[in-house]
Amino acid sequence: MDKNWPLVDRVAFAALIVLIALAIYAYAVMPATIPTSFGYNGTPQAYGPKSQLFLQPGIAAFLWIVFAVVLKNPGRLILPFKVPPERLKSVMAMSDATTRLIRAEIVVALIVFEGMMIQSARLGSAVLGFSAAPVALLGAVLGTAAVFMLGAWRIARG
Repeated sequence: MDKNWPLVDRVAFAALIVLIALAIYAYAVMPATIPTSFGYNGTPQAYGPKSQLFLQPGIAAFLWIVFAVVLKNPGRLILPFKVPPERLKSVMAMSDATTRLIRAEIVVALIVFEGMMIQSARLGSAVLGFSAAPVALLGAVLGTAAVFMLGAWRIARG
């Protein structure tokens, strides 16, 4: 691992490894059929093969690669306001940090989803607050994006 990796990347990568390890462990100890879909109250509504435990790690690994490509090739930043050329470097640095943070938020949220699915399969009952997890993820990502937009706007204004 590169020692120049930002802390948020190290945390996100460690979370990705934990997510993969959790899926492997759960696959070994879970019954053949597990809950795969949940209602708003957290009650399982559909069941499927335990191989679906690898769905969240697969999504996380795919998104890790997508975000890595975006970070290596930032291209053109599209904002609803103009950024003076002399301030563009600062806004791009902020964009880079925001992208890294959103990637970490998504990986950590997928760990939570995986853990809740495993817990529900183990207990055979509803997991308290399951419906709040997607809302919390959406709130975290949108909040991070909003903070970025406000910060970029402030930098652009001078």
